[in-house]
Amino acid sequence: MNRFPSKKKLEERVIIGIDEFNNGKSHPEVPFICVAYTSYPVHKIKGKIISKGKGFKSDSKIRGKFRKSALEFLRGHSRFDYFSLESSADQIFSSATRATATARLIYESAIKVIKDNPLIIIDGAPFSSLAEEIIEETLELYGLPLEDVFFRKKADVIYDPVKTADRIAYCLGALRYGSIGTQRKWPYRNRKIDFRAEPPTEEEYVRFEPLRRSRDR
Repeated sequence: MNRFPSKKKLEERVIIGIDEFNNGKSHPEVPFICVAYTSYPVHKIKGKIISKGKGFKSDSKIRGKFRKSALEFLRGHSRFDYFSLESSADQIFSSATRATATARLIYESAIKVIKDNPLIIIDGAPFSSLAEEIIEETLELYGLPLEDVFFRKKADVIYDPVKTADRIAYCLGALRYGSIGTQRKWPYRNRKIDFRAEPPTEEEYVRFEPLRRSRDR
């Protein structure tokens, strides 16, 4: 793993911020939702950052007002991918699945901007003691070595791309489960990845090889 870049270097990099909603299961009816948001220099949130806490209020008027703001925020920050994962009674299995799913999310987001040598920042500490190792091994299967992937504490406070991912995850959960609409499918369903998909085929590796070579120059 590379050394974490300086503040000046960060401003020059494409950053993929990763954060989640419902990690602690504060909303039992909502699955774990993890978002990867791609941000280009300079990494400042456009417009007003949406606040959390109103998407699950009992007052329907408050939820309705939040719905409008949430949809507007998602439209203004649409460069994201995500997955959802139901909780498991087996905590070890759940942590391992979360780690492999996060690796797939990193792959799906990073491959789109691989020529820009993206930096990936994940909020918080690893999900378990083996999470970082699982993510590294999974990314190697996908042909994306863990060179610029970092776990950073309080990243959703310090780094705007991660803060944006945090808010997107909350908005998705509230829109889908907050009783503020008649959603029958996930909002931005086209952005929801299949984290159980097989690793890239040899043909896909060949297709992306020029991009990987340009990144390594």
